Amino acid sequence: MNDEAFPQISKPYQEKVNNHPAYKNYTFSTSAHEYFLRDYANKEFPQEADFRILIVSDKQGNVVFERLFKQQEGIYMAPLSMQKGEQNYDGARNQFTGKLFPNQPEVIFGLQDYSFGCEPIIFIAKKKSDITTNCDNRH
Repeated sequence: MNDEAFPQISKPYQEKVNNHPAYKNYTFSTSAHEYFLRDYANKEFPQEADFRILIVSDKQGNVVFERLFKQQEGIYMAPLSMQKGEQNYDGARNQFTGKLFPNQPEVIFGLQDYSFGCEPIIFIAKKKSDITTNCDNRH
């Protein structure tokens, strides 16, 4: 996917990634949504993503969700397996999106890996809080 086809990023997120070059764009679809992901390169290690932005639109092109993910201590970008059945380098299928809970919006998870603690379950809805998961992630 080229940069021109990528949806407009909201101003607060755009300001955070302005000094980072776009590294790769990804897109995939479900029956209800179009998903757009863009990784922004780490200045010191250009093959690694410092930031990842997710924009989700409905089938009419209206943005229903936008989130910026940042690499930080203990949290890094998970390898993406974006096509049905595709596996990343370690054989894992990291991402999931779809209906997980009855009468709730679709969710997405697996975009980041956590060394300490566990990843939240993110609802694809602007006004719905993430679900924090409790886990034992001791080393």
